[in-house]
Amino acid sequence: MTMKINRKLSKALKLATTIPLAPEKGNPKNYFSEAVEIASYLHDEDLMCVALLHGLFTYTKMNAYDLYTLGYSKEVVEAIQALTVKDFKFTPANQGPILASPMAMKVFLTIVHVSGAANVEEPLFITQCQKELEKTAPFALRSQNDSEMTLQELIQASK
Repeated sequence: MTMKINRKLSKALKLATTIPLAPEKGNPKNYFSEAVEIASYLHDEDLMCVALLHGLFTYTKMNAYDLYTLGYSKEVVEAIQALTVKDFKFTPANQGPILASPMAMKVFLTIVHVSGAANVEEPLFITQCQKELEKTAPFALRSQNDSEMTLQELIQASK
């Protein structure tokens, strides 16, 4: 089944594929394909936007103001900011902003599901996020077999 995507998700896909990377900020390997894979596990279009754009501030010259201007909600922008961590290393220093945002926690757990926990300094942080979400916003990943949209369909829908 092909899902029709909203304007913000379409815009997120275009941003993730067309915004020039800032050379001084590093060169991510496989950033886009991993971001799309992460998004494909999520049920909600705002979460998919966060997944697609979670490296935006890390690798481009864009900032929160730019995303507000493009119409993204405060919750989406704050989740992206919370997930903006140096070298994608999740340390105790950046756990607070993630825990403050249910969206950031959901995308963080999906990143761990897709990429593994190698970039998480304290593995107990993963459990902490899961427990916090159980209290406030239950969360389950979409299985790849049950996905409403495959990776290829997600990319095609953005064109």
